[in-house]
Amino acid sequence: MNMYEIILVVLNIAALAFILISVGSWPVAVALMAIMIIVLVQKMWFRQELAKMDQKKDDLVEVVSAKIQDFSDKIVNIRDDVNRHMFAIENKISGEGKDYEKEMEMYYRDLAKKILDVENNLSKIKRTLGAGLGAMEERIGRIETELGMFTTIDEATKTPDESDDESEAF
Repeated sequence: MNMYEIILVVLNIAALAFILISVGSWPVAVALMAIMIIVLVQKMWFRQELAKMDQKKDDLVEVVSAKIQDFSDKIVNIRDDVNRHMFAIENKISGEGKDYEKEMEMYYRDLAKKILDVENNLSKIKRTLGAGLGAMEERIGRIETELGMFTTIDEATKTPDESDDESEAF
């Protein structure tokens, strides 16, 4: 419990004591105390659920980023291997004649063009995935706002302790 919750409990106990002294009604005081306990338990549960959701989101982003990086590294390695092999092949056939040289150069250019196309497609995939992640975060933020989990999108980026401090101050 943070400081605001402790102050809330003390004020509720003081209000209950006032009700007991002024009205002398034990059932009302007990009912109010039960309501206060229920609210505090639900608030603690909700805070834990928010922390779990944030952790899951962070884990998913890390997994997706790692897979994209692995895929990108593999494409770069393949390109480097192809370039090395093409260079070796070019050196072997350089002495055999211009016809073979022209034909191999054409294949080399074709392969380089295909590699460039693969790199361009990879760049498009990265941009699309980045936009998709951004859109997904916006949708999650809107859903959280609609459900009343956060009053603003900025609160979604705060830690649970920061957002609780502000909401309890009101």
